[in-house]
Amino acid sequence: MAKLFKLGIALVALLAIWLAGIFLFFPGWVYDSAVFVSRWRAGLRPATVTVDGLDWSYLSGGQGDPLVLLHGFGADKDHFGVFLSALSSRYRLIVPDLPGFGESTRKASLAYDIPSQVARLEGFIQALGLEGFHLAGASMGGYVAAYYAADHPDKIKSLLLMAPAGILPPTPGKLQQVYEREGRMLLLFRTLHEFEDFMRLVFYRPPWVPTPIRRHLVERHSHAHDLYLKILADMVNGGMGLLEGRLEKIASPTLVVWGREDQVLPVASLARFVAEIPRSRGEIIDNCGHMPYLEKPVQTISLYRDFLGSVK
Repeated sequence: MAKLFKLGIALVALLAIWLAGIFLFFPGWVYDSAVFVSRWRAGLRPATVTVDGLDWSYLSGGQGDPLVLLHGFGADKDHFGVFLSALSSRYRLIVPDLPGFGESTRKASLAYDIPSQVARLEGFIQALGLEGFHLAGASMGGYVAAYYAADHPDKIKSLLLMAPAGILPPTPGKLQQVYEREGRMLLLFRTLHEFEDFMRLVFYRPPWVPTPIRRHLVERHSHAHDLYLKILADMVNGGMGLLEGRLEKIASPTLVVWGREDQVLPVASLARFVAEIPRSRGEIIDNCGHMPYLEKPVQTISLYRDFLGSVK
């Protein structure tokens, strides 16, 4: 009996060493496995459609009314975590990589200003045959979503905006302050130190990320650094306040959610969105930074479900 016990201990130790080796030396595999599990839990599958010569990679699955979900700058379709699995039982989710991000076409020769991305989104929507759908977006994705909803009010059943860009904030946040003072863009990172600065920027309480995964994320982001710089320049040159004077054109019921401690886009902007979008309401989440769907997923999901229920 003692020999069997010792053998069991030895096998467990070997398994632990094997798993630690995979984690340390193959963090990309670990990360991709986590992505696969997240998709599986939400019942989503990857798909691709080509529109006007550009490949759109997206996730699709679930049952019910279509719900299109747009990610923020530097993120991708797998960035929403448990937000997807919480919604896929009641809605048909469509979660694309916007051009320039993720697995969709990424070309430096394209224009990435918001009107150009909105025009491409309309082509994607038409290619999927969507006529009436719910639309949600975070940060840059919220900018695209709000602009699209103003241009196509008849297509949108409801709109969720999570800390959206698109209007000039009354006071600059930390992101703008650091850029103006030091010339550093904290949304971009190529080193572990810059990654830590990024995490402190977008989260109120940054989650613990194992060092191998942090290194993997830095490597992935570094490869796209020059393209991301180009995308940012296109967005800024094209206008970061293009929703000024357009919000009143949004006809759908709209929920605007913001983290109170957002350092990227200050929460003070929420009042403008709620005041100018006719059928809107705003919610502020305490102890939360720029990404409420990741930092406060339970509260954000609850707010969104209640809102969708009121729309129905």
